[in-house]
Amino acid sequence: MKQWKTGLVALIAGVGMAGVAQSAELDMHFQPLDKYRDLGRTVTEREDIQKALSAHFERLAAERLPAGQTLRIDLLEINRAGEMDFRRRLPDEIRVLREITWPQLEFSYVLLEGGRELRSGKASLSDMNYLHGSSARYNDGDPLRYEKPMIDKWFDTEFGRKAR
Repeated sequence: MKQWKTGLVALIAGVGMAGVAQSAELDMHFQPLDKYRDLGRTVTEREDIQKALSAHFERLAAERLPAGQTLRIDLLEINRAGEMDFRRRLPDEIRVLREITWPQLEFSYVLLEGGRELRSGKASLSDMNYLHGSSARYNDGDPLRYEKPMIDKWFDTEFGRKAR
């Protein structure tokens, strides 16, 4: 009887573990946050943008890359869409979007599996047409709503489209 209970517990634990999906990992690195062209003006804003950018890359890696792989991203430069209107003072500053202030993102990446490099490169992303609808799937309050579609497109090109 004791062996039967032990076997049943092991079976239940095994079934429970089968439902836990493993996913790829993200290893994201930043320079000192004040070194970027346009990560944000205040320390708090730069930290918030850093967290949001990391979370977006992490979500994409988890959704699109096989378990056991690690995507290392080294953010080299970011120039967010638009530019700040500095005629106003904090907290009333606004970001002004114009045709000539498109978002740009530059990073290097390495895809690893078991410590072995599968692929690497440098990406320079920009979207000169950012004002014409590419951000429609992101909330208007999202501070990276113009940068995220560029990252999504890069993931599609580099690693394949997300299964729907």
